Amino acid sequence: MPRAWWVNGNCKVIDPPGYPGGEHRRGIGMKVEDAGFDEYSMFHAFHTEDKGSRFANPTIYQNGEFLKETDGKYGPDIFSEYLNDFVGRQDNKPFFVYYPMALTHGPFNPTPNSDDWKYTEKRFNDETIYFKDMVEYLDKIIGDIVDNLEKKGLREDTLLLLYSDNGTHQTIFSKMGNRTVQGGKGLTTEAGIKVPFIANWPGHIKEGTASNEFIDAIDFMPTILEATQTVTPEGFQPDGESFLPVLKGETVERRDWVFMSYDPKPGWDKKTICAWRIRTKRKL
Repeated sequence: MPRAWWVNGNCKVIDPPGYPGGEHRRGIGMKVEDAGFDEYSMFHAFHTEDKGSRFANPTIYQNGEFLKETDGKYGPDIFSEYLNDFVGRQDNKPFFVYYPMALTHGPFNPTPNSDDWKYTEKRFNDETIYFKDMVEYLDKIIGDIVDNLEKKGLREDTLLLLYSDNGTHQTIFSKMGNRTVQGGKGLTTEAGIKVPFIANWPGHIKEGTASNEFIDAIDFMPTILEATQTVTPEGFQPDGESFLPVLKGETVERRDWVFMSYDPKPGWDKKTICAWRIRTKRKL
């Protein structure tokens, strides 16, 4: 059985105290201890009022206890260092790491590479000007993870899957050629649902290739099962379809549509507006 490790993420419904109906939702949901992971290091494990920071002076729940002495430290560094340590302890055994990165989620704070990081009073500034720094720091962390795999001799045996769970925050405006594109997080427009996805596996995926195939989050489990030659548990029917043949450049018949929905949980900072969209390769 491969060792599994989870870093970052949320595990419980997080309505703040006094929010209408919150008493029926607070404290429910699955705890990370019960989710099947051998080890974990995460942010926001409990209620909203207790979550603290995910970036500067982070509040991190790791293997059953909160880390101490995190003042002056940066959350994403702690997560990635723990990930690399976990990989190094596997002694060539198969492993699975689920890493929903804190970057580049809001609040948009300085990173250790930002000029303002040297001013402790500015480390919690929430301004969109720091978004660029956060993207660059995300790239740095991915580079550190890849370097660690290479040092451990695991690079060619490791399938890396990197994607975003939603579009960029609506306060962020980016340039695409001569166009200015506003982020669409929370929307079912292209800016909200069409996100980057990169797969890398030396010797299995040809470098520099691209595909227009539809891939959805529900497709990751069957893909990982096929890539690791893991037998699907009896009676379990995945909702998605494996895209491993697509990664390998093989011709395969797959669905020509994806279904997207946005149904936010109630909360003090969320507008409960539900939206649904079916995306196909042709105009209906």
